[in-house]
Amino acid sequence: MNSSVRATSGVCERSTLLKGRTIIIQRGLSRCLKRQLTPHQTPHTGSSAIRLRPRAASRISTGASSSPSASESEHEMQNPATFFPDTNWPAQKAPPKASLVPLNQAQHAGELTLNVVEFIHWLAFPLGFYVAHYIFVEAPVLATYLNGDTSRVFFLMLGLMCQVMGGICGIQMHMYEGWQVTPFRNLLELPPTAKEPLPPTPAEVDETRVINYNNAWLRAVAYHILFTFQTLGLSFFSLGVFGYTPEMKALLGMSVAVALVWRRKPQLSEAEPKWLWRFFCERTVNGVTYPIMPLSVWLFVMFMANTLVNLWAYKEFFGPDIAAVWPPSLLPWLAPLKSEWWAVLAPLIVAAGGFIEGYFVETSFDQRMHGLAVIIMLMGVGLHYPMYWHMVQSASAMVGV
Repeated sequence: MNSSVRATSGVCERSTLLKGRTIIIQRGLSRCLKRQLTPHQTPHTGSSAIRLRPRAASRISTGASSSPSASESEHEMQNPATFFPDTNWPAQKAPPKASLVPLNQAQHAGELTLNVVEFIHWLAFPLGFYVAHYIFVEAPVLATYLNGDTSRVFFLMLGLMCQVMGGICGIQMHMYEGWQVTPFRNLLELPPTAKEPLPPTPAEVDETRVINYNNAWLRAVAYHILFTFQTLGLSFFSLGVFGYTPEMKALLGMSVAVALVWRRKPQLSEAEPKWLWRFFCERTVNGVTYPIMPLSVWLFVMFMANTLVNLWAYKEFFGPDIAAVWPPSLLPWLAPLKSEWWAVLAPLIVAAGGFIEGYFVETSFDQRMHGLAVIIMLMGVGLHYPMYWHMVQSASAMVGV
């Protein structure tokens, strides 16, 4: 009886093993067939011509060995002088990426549009620097609103500068992408991985090329740095307005800890319950669901907490001065809407521009909307100048009286 059971067990194990090997062989054959039947497509044309790198082409034309030496191959792959697009002038942009073609967005990714979008991004820096310089120059006057403490004026300026300089990671990402907003592919998911042990197919490799898609991992890194700077900028401004209270110190300390040393998971796309987080992590356009906001839940929650405190700080700091001179001389019909809460308009406009870029631009991939989103953000940053200017004028008038 025992011998028959052992025999049966052995047959089952061998059968399972054979099935497993058969599946692996079938998958391997399937990938091999894909390699033979799926030629590389030249970017932006859709043709099935085989792409040859210059060195490979020269080796074939001269009849030399098609296998490069290890040192030659290594030098070719680490060449720092190869960039995208491989042109001399920054204004010379790459043709529209292949992934924009089926979305009917390639016609909006021309050189003129991309150069305008790039120029608008860079405008944030001189504009932000100008407002920060004004705060610095008028620090003694602004300190009168903060119990005479000029060190708190420093945190007002630092908060603005953190938010402006946080945009540099987005610019770095856009430069890598050739200033085109396109669908993303994560290079870290390219086989072989723990889930997929077999080598990648040419089609899978092509999806990770910058000429076809943008880099999802680079996007996640840029988002983390951007929201770290935005969160700290909000916290610094609130600290400047409310002073060095235990609550403000705790909020700033928690913000730094969450951004730099706390857990990176779960991400918004992994958080439960799904119905609560779905709005923040995905958007469906024309039947296709795109991931948005590649952030950890912890950093996102800390960002939102700082946002609420920051809005209250704007109302407390700028609100009384705005209410005292309401309505604006150019908008007299707004007199019935007198309120200190008009002070939150500047940060809300900045947030609106960021929301449009993250939620709509990165799911519709419209380069024109990208430029519009940044213009809206610039309007919010620029609105800070008249708000600070009027506070300085009001304080000077009081001293004169």
